[in-house]
Amino acid sequence: MIGAGHNGLVAAAYLSRFGHEVTVLEGSDGVGGVCQTAEVVPGFRGNLGSNTPHNFDPLVIDDLELERHGLEWIELVGPSSMVLLPDAQRIITFPDRAASAAEFNTFGHGEADRYSALLAEINALARTLDVSFYDPPPHLSTLFARVKPGRQEDLLGRILFGTATDIARGGLRSWQVQASLAMLAATGNFIGPSTPGRGYQLLQRPLYRESTAARTRRKVQLTAEFARRTPRGGMGALTQAIAASAVSSGAEIVLEAPVATITLDDRGRVTGVVTKDGREFPAEAVMSAIDPMTTMLDLVPEGHLADDLRHALENTSMDGCLGKVYLGLDGLPQFAAARSRTENDLMTRCGFRAAGDIDSMDDAFRRAQAGEWSGDPIIYGLTQTTFDDSLNDPGRHLMSLSVSYAPRRLTTGDWTASDSDAWGRHVISHLTKLVPNLPDILVDYRVATPQDFETTFGMRGGNALHGDVIPSRMFQWRPFPGASDYTTPISGLFLCSTGTWPANYVSGLSGRNAAYRLGRPPASTGSVVPPAL
Repeated sequence: MIGAGHNGLVAAAYLSRFGHEVTVLEGSDGVGGVCQTAEVVPGFRGNLGSNTPHNFDPLVIDDLELERHGLEWIELVGPSSMVLLPDAQRIITFPDRAASAAEFNTFGHGEADRYSALLAEINALARTLDVSFYDPPPHLSTLFARVKPGRQEDLLGRILFGTATDIARGGLRSWQVQASLAMLAATGNFIGPSTPGRGYQLLQRPLYRESTAARTRRKVQLTAEFARRTPRGGMGALTQAIAASAVSSGAEIVLEAPVATITLDDRGRVTGVVTKDGREFPAEAVMSAIDPMTTMLDLVPEGHLADDLRHALENTSMDGCLGKVYLGLDGLPQFAAARSRTENDLMTRCGFRAAGDIDSMDDAFRRAQAGEWSGDPIIYGLTQTTFDDSLNDPGRHLMSLSVSYAPRRLTTGDWTASDSDAWGRHVISHLTKLVPNLPDILVDYRVATPQDFETTFGMRGGNALHGDVIPSRMFQWRPFPGASDYTTPISGLFLCSTGTWPANYVSGLSGRNAAYRLGRPPASTGSVVPPAL
């Protein structure tokens, strides 16, 4: 197994249970990839990359017995999310439906009903499409065959080929609620709200939840409730538990072992790998949890890929646009949109997303395309330390921000330290409009650009998703044509990173599905998880 990110660890744990002898080779000095808990600002611990496990599949948690291997949950109370908008405007999703509806209706009578109706229509479409995230993907043509001509077919067309802007403005009336929906479609992908294909992000989670495969699994049906808890100790606690599960099943994890090349025999079949320091690891199969483009272009020996495939992969854009800003605080943030101290305390305990209107998002995207970070940022933030006392001393908090759009390449070339600092101060300046006491409680900060993620974690282009989650990069085309079932043209080489189907951020399903694709070795006596649907 190349890479000990969450998908590599998940696949290793399953394969060990299937009876394989598994060796995981990780280039860094720790497991988890970007799903780690670390001292990201001197004196402040928190999430290094991903902030939440909302998409992590309950079936994987159950199969790998992660709670038995140390995973402990914190049950969250209060709002589940909030949207922060200019001029102290906000939309908070409370547990009470009436309270949530009042938030939406602040911007126009009936807006809550319109928002709910739009989401219900997307959910109904997802149920009709019935796409399993537990199996290789269907071809796109299959999806159109499952819907009848009329409203659902029109919606599918708008989602796949239209824009998030058109969907938001077509179903909603206020720019505030339209912006809220557009932010959901903006996560991590280097395209703007008004770019064709952007609407697909609004379908991704409903596709997962509304499939027959998900609805017939009791724990997956509870995914909405699962979002109401988080690992004690941050995202690193999740990957540490997966690693412990894999090791308990017989897997070996070797750290500081970056792979230099995959070795092949005269017939072009995998025989193992060689690390950068010359260690040889023979194997009957190799599975890669690093991004597919790096695997195929950098690790497969020259001359073993068809020329047309190599050309296509070399010309597939992998530039990322998501950076991180970490804020070390010595007090609680005071949100401008809070209407009381009690409400503010609740708001500090849930994740938030913040941006201006859709036009400002499009402007930021266009600037990033031109190599500039000067647009208004789209911020996704969480202060886990407000509800997790295991991370820092009392009164000290780490606010972890995931921010778009930070281009991988600037007009001046690579990012310099001064560029990174200027962008970080730009983000902090915008956030201060929403959190007025930020200058008074900010102790220190750190910035990580897409360039930093490429350098530190080997993410090609700094792309956190290992390839944008857009229609032309999903279904039979993820990660590239002919590889959507986790196999490759190289016999014995499998792929299992987030760059494979179903993507879905930190879900563990790419690792699980790839392990099932490789299957059990002959005459295995290992314990076997029940087969997939």
